[in-house]
Amino acid sequence: MEHVTDVGLDGTLGRIEEAHATGVRVALRGATVLSMDPEVGDLASGDVTIEGAQIAAVAPHDPAAQQPTGTVEVDVTGCIVIPGLQDTHRHCWQTQLRRMFAAVDLERYVDIAHARLAPSYGEEDMLLASYLASLGAIDSGVTGMLDFAHNSRSWGHVSSGVQGHADAGMRAVVAIAPPLSGEWDRRWHDNARRAHEDDFGATVSTALGVFGTSDLGGDEIALTAENVRRARDMGLPVAVDATFGPSASRNIELLGREGLLGPDITLIHCTALTEAAWGHVQEAEVRVALTTTSDAEIGIFDATPPIQEARGRQLRPGLSVDVECTLASDLFTQMRATYTLQRMAAFQAARDGADDVPDPISPRAVLEMATIDGARTVRSDDITGSLTPGKRADVVVLSTDGISTMPLNNAASTVVLGVDSSAVRHVFIDGKVRKWDGRIVGVDVGELRSRVLASRDGILRRAGYELDLLA
Repeated sequence: MEHVTDVGLDGTLGRIEEAHATGVRVALRGATVLSMDPEVGDLASGDVTIEGAQIAAVAPHDPAAQQPTGTVEVDVTGCIVIPGLQDTHRHCWQTQLRRMFAAVDLERYVDIAHARLAPSYGEEDMLLASYLASLGAIDSGVTGMLDFAHNSRSWGHVSSGVQGHADAGMRAVVAIAPPLSGEWDRRWHDNARRAHEDDFGATVSTALGVFGTSDLGGDEIALTAENVRRARDMGLPVAVDATFGPSASRNIELLGREGLLGPDITLIHCTALTEAAWGHVQEAEVRVALTTTSDAEIGIFDATPPIQEARGRQLRPGLSVDVECTLASDLFTQMRATYTLQRMAAFQAARDGADDVPDPISPRAVLEMATIDGARTVRSDDITGSLTPGKRADVVVLSTDGISTMPLNNAASTVVLGVDSSAVRHVFIDGKVRKWDGRIVGVDVGELRSRVLASRDGILRRAGYELDLLA
């Protein structure tokens, strides 16, 4: 048996990568384990064993336990091991625009991102954007992501965007969606079908992306009976962005009356929906992806993320980043914002003497939203979202020995309220190491930075958009 520690000793990563390739077990030993599986439970000190692409075992730590011959043991005492975080909605093509125009409202965002900049993207820009988005997500402990790719102007744009996720090793669901502005090939459904049929690797799948409201581009690209039926004919789930306001409510109500809603549909935002629409969503067990900071910071309708509306109907919503061009990139921010806003609303309801006062949410419940509930939102909970033996090995190790996190007193509260991306020590996706000892594996960051800057500058030049670092 080989024993190594998690402090970056020479050869450690190589031995783990060899173990993955040959099916030899890797045992993460001695951590606090939050499995997010009620049958497995949580462990104050536990071992998580990976064999190939799967989780082989989760068990209480026993220093004297004998592992199978050849097992590579990694001492992660003092760390927290969790299932990989699940981002249920991000627009990855915008990654070169990170924080370029924060403090905008929805109208201004649509004008800059979609009308002015999106048409200037080429195929290489799309590949680099999704690649960088996936790497950034992995860096912050995200192992699963739904990319709502609404800059799919041609098959080249689509295939390049999907390939970027595959190159980064992300477990991605790419929702092929039509652009909102500029020229495109008008072959959106065909491109979605082709992406579904092509093989981009074991960790990448596709969906059909539509818009909940018809206000952005009419019924042609909205949540309609025709688009839902076409997606089902292709064997694709449906991801629905811009699900907000009266128009989206009408579309949901119409599909609900026709019996066309179902758990193969994920509604994103769900801001300012009618009670009737919510009733149809609950009855049909439609999935819900919350965009907590997006609704609040961009001011979508009443700017109130429907956290309690979804939770109160037992819909088990997931969390999402949405747009990096204006918002934070990590899911820790989403967890904290969701925790804060739900508790604020609950305490306010109690103070106002409301008839139906929700319980203030717990850190544990928020972590469920970011892991197993997020996986359920995008229909991958059969393979990820919890540390369950037999599921794919999407595993994150968090350090708790930093100045701002020591001592570890409560694991769930530390994950939700105490750590950030810098605490993400190791990340495995499908059993393969993607981040090790705090660094992304196999990426020349300097070379990547040069490519990203060149891509960004080319997009801005073609769009005639001037960058202002001090605006």
